[in-house]
Amino acid sequence: MGEEYKQFNFNFRELTFIKSSEEELNQIHNTVIMGAIFNIYKKKAILDDALNTSQYGYTASAKNIGSHKLLRITDINEGEIQWSSVPFCDCEESEKYLLKKGDILIARTGGTTGKTTLVKSIPHKSVFASYLIRLSVNKKYNPEYIFLFLNSYLFWNQILEMKNGTTQPNVNAEKMKKLEFSDCPIRVQDEIIKYKKEGLFNKSELLRIIDNKFKKIKDIYITKQLFKSETIFQTTHLTLFRQAILQEAIEGKLTADWRKKHRDMISGENSASKLLEKIKAEKEQLIKKGKIKKDKPLTPITDIEKPFALPDGWVWCRLPQILDFGDSLRRGPFGSSITKSMFIQKTKHATKVYEQKNAIYKDYSIGSYYIDVDEYPNLKSFMANPGDIIISCAGTIGETYLLPADAPPGVINQALLKIRLNRKAVDNQFFINVFKSQTRSQINEDAKGTAMKNISSVDYLKNELLFPLPPLAEQQAIVERVDKLMTMIDELGKQVTERKDKSERLMQSVLREAFEQ
Repeated sequence: MGEEYKQFNFNFRELTFIKSSEEELNQIHNTVIMGAIFNIYKKKAILDDALNTSQYGYTASAKNIGSHKLLRITDINEGEIQWSSVPFCDCEESEKYLLKKGDILIARTGGTTGKTTLVKSIPHKSVFASYLIRLSVNKKYNPEYIFLFLNSYLFWNQILEMKNGTTQPNVNAEKMKKLEFSDCPIRVQDEIIKYKKEGLFNKSELLRIIDNKFKKIKDIYITKQLFKSETIFQTTHLTLFRQAILQEAIEGKLTADWRKKHRDMISGENSASKLLEKIKAEKEQLIKKGKIKKDKPLTPITDIEKPFALPDGWVWCRLPQILDFGDSLRRGPFGSSITKSMFIQKTKHATKVYEQKNAIYKDYSIGSYYIDVDEYPNLKSFMANPGDIIISCAGTIGETYLLPADAPPGVINQALLKIRLNRKAVDNQFFINVFKSQTRSQINEDAKGTAMKNISSVDYLKNELLFPLPPLAEQQAIVERVDKLMTMIDELGKQVTERKDKSERLMQSVLREAFEQ
């Protein structure tokens, strides 16, 4: 039986559409039943053996009135038909599509593919819609037994293997017919269904085996669910802890003791306000020499705008005040500025095109698009270099990545923003910490767009975002402390993940033990 058994896949897996522990336990119970039956009768059948017919539904438009009710996927909720929501249609082939008690309906496409319902009652003449498959069970099988199989992991593991590499499974009637289940005489099927409805009512060997195994698994499952809740609780609090650390960092609370010991490093010429004055003076000289253009004047920061008080030596500023001189804040080119026709093979002289996924996954090597910037000189102003920060600014908004020293210079695409900071004013990692804690949340709240959040203009960043700027030495002290605390949290997070994985392995182990005995 060993090789034959291995062809069955009873593995437990979390199904995203299952919303309650009760429903998940039902799937587990049904799987235990399938496993126990197979271990005793050692017999398989394919779904086609149990069917008179399998049939696609009727294609028609829903109406407020008509000759028949038209049952759709959306009218089925948690396996039950919501007859009150079922619309009408006019069906000229009613005999072919007329629903009967005992029919099984299966969603054949979309996010609910494989979800089933057993027709228990029909309050009105009804047909079923085209995105459903009807299974009509023959007399050798109890429809409720087949429905039990269709709500077990033995069924779902086979359905999910039909994805064929797509993001959503899409099955057809012919594929459905080939699904395998544990076979047994119809008298045993009837006994199983009665047991499911009424509980253990006699001392048959099969029912005792099923009941004992399920009780054992149920105990493990309850423990797993408690642990899952605890894991979610811990993960949530670790996230909140990260946010709290970053918030305390940008408010100066993490370095309160450090400031007491290093007054000389945060006062006088080392204060943030003096630093900004020096940068402003240097910028004005470059403007006079014609090396850079003069920016529009920034709006003064009012007390009402300031979200919290800053320690001595710190100052509120706007983003342009801490940028490098020149072309240091750019959104990627729009429209036809970069098209696929411009892409070339990677060569010694090819320039990489940075994409949103480089910022999201913090990896400069991702992507295979290259262009020749000598051929397209208008793109040179969109170059990002090692030490620049690129930020995703559409869809997954606000993901920040500091290009490391070994990253190649590259042109950013329209989904990225490039920031080049004045290193005399701000530490790159400190800026990223501030962006994560405060600036990023402001962007997400205010980002423009409908289907997708989108920063449409760098003017927003220049004029609206406030930056709490400490002296440079304190920035570096903050970065060091944040790094240490985040490393500790990462380790705690790893332990939580390991315990969760151990819980999942235990669940699988218990199920395997139950099915193999």
